Amino acid sequence: MCKGSPDVASREVTNLNDLPMLLTTTQTATILNVTPRTVQSMCETGKLRAVRVQSLWRVNRDALLEFAGLELA
Repeated sequence: MCKGSPDVASREVTNLNDLPMLLTTTQTATILNVTPRTVQSMCETGKLRAVRVQSLWRVNRDALLEFAGLELA
C-alpha cells in the first residue's frame, strides 16, 4: 500500500478502475460484503481466481468483477 493512497477496504469505491489488479482478502470481503475467511475459502476451492503469495491470498480484480457480475467501464 502506498502512502497517501486510502485502502479500498476503508473507502467506498465509485470507479471500478480504481481497484488494484490484486486485492487482499479483506478488500475483496468488503466488496462482496462477506468475511475475509469466506473469501479465503472461495480462493481455496477455486470459486475465485486468486494467487497465493506465501501465506496470503490475492484476488484478481477482473475475476472478482466477473464473479460479482460487474464490468469495467
